Amino acid sequence: MIALDIDGTLLDYDLLPGQPPAINTALLAQLTGKSIALVTNQGGLAFGWAGRDRTEGRKFPSPADFMQRLSALMQACAAANITIKHLHVCIFHPKANMEIIGEVQYALFRLLCNMPFQSYIHTDSEHRKPSPAMLQEAGATIYYGDSDDDEQAAQAAGIEFVRVERFMR
Repeated sequence: MIALDIDGTLLDYDLLPGQPPAINTALLAQLTGKSIALVTNQGGLAFGWAGRDRTEGRKFPSPADFMQRLSALMQACAAANITIKHLHVCIFHPKANMEIIGEVQYALFRLLCNMPFQSYIHTDSEHRKPSPAMLQEAGATIYYGDSDDDEQAAQAAGIEFVRVERFMR
């Protein structure tokens, strides 16, 4: 199974209100006709849920923001004849309140329950990359990512890693 990180790999990091994310169409073109798994840390969702600002003045993403970005990615994948088989997302962050993480988990579960792929939402440190747990759960044989944590997760899982230059708008 081909697994890919989302932020910085398939989508840019910019969270611009009212604008769709920039999509790495060059990478999607390489994967045309394939089935993939999305494997991503989304620890900032707990801070977005709580309304906490980033230091540069932008807000952390909320579950609704994440879903908007995921929907744009799903459309781009469909246009490239790429099938998303499952989503593995870890919303744990060591500085986040566990009660808020639980609220985010419930919100995401409600938003993801009707998706055409299986979704796994993790709330524990054991699944947060650089842990290999989500890659192992996905049955990944290769992982595309943009960070050292992505590479360390792939190495720990014993699978091939493809570093993607961090994708920016």
